[in-house]
Amino acid sequence: MQGAESLLADRAITQVIASKSDAQVITLSSDEIEIGVITDNLAPSLFGDQRVVVIKEIQDLDSECSDEIATYLENQDENLTLLLWHKGGVKGKALVDKIKNEQKRGLAVLFTLSIGIAGFYFLNSRPQSQMPIISDMPPIISQAEPAKLIINVAGKVANPGVYQLPSGSRVIDAIEAAGNQLKGVDISDINLARVLVDGEQILVGASKYSARKVVAKKVSPDNPLDINRVS
Repeated sequence: MQGAESLLADRAITQVIASKSDAQVITLSSDEIEIGVITDNLAPSLFGDQRVVVIKEIQDLDSECSDEIATYLENQDENLTLLLWHKGGVKGKALVDKIKNEQKRGLAVLFTLSIGIAGFYFLNSRPQSQMPIISDMPPIISQAEPAKLIINVAGKVANPGVYQLPSGSRVIDAIEAAGNQLKGVDISDINLARVLVDGEQILVGASKYSARKVVAKKVSPDNPLDINRVS
């Protein structure tokens, strides 16, 4: 970060640290840093812990301490986030140029050289646009209407006629749809459990076999035998 306003710089640093709540935070100030301190704090952690190292007012670092930062930039630790604050101006500009040239993956060094730190804070304080929330709706599964059977129920039932019955219906269902057989009608000769077939007729109360009684006539003078009709 680069800019003379310390209040804005502190807010920007706090914002970055808040996004890494699980990290260990180390803050160093240029007026308290001795040779070797930066190297020790930027050295990789033996346990791979997440760390945030903040170095303020790097424009006041001596050349040896600046070289320690430049050396780290050539071999960075992916578990470490480095925040550098430069107040601006010509002093320490060589280190700023080095940072810009050596910035690599895994390093979170924040700069706002073109618009200053005020612009940086403004851009990061704007509300982020939100994507519309799409609720998960259960899939709508269309179910095919079950097939219908057209059945003609005739004979000795309460309401003979043509009826629509669901596929898989049985003879007893057709008779019940027609109001059942009339009182006294024997349906024991009908297989009530048989599965119906579309277009068939159920005849209730009819004999399985129907035959006419033939009465033999006696041959007499009044009723001669016609040999042409004898079979």
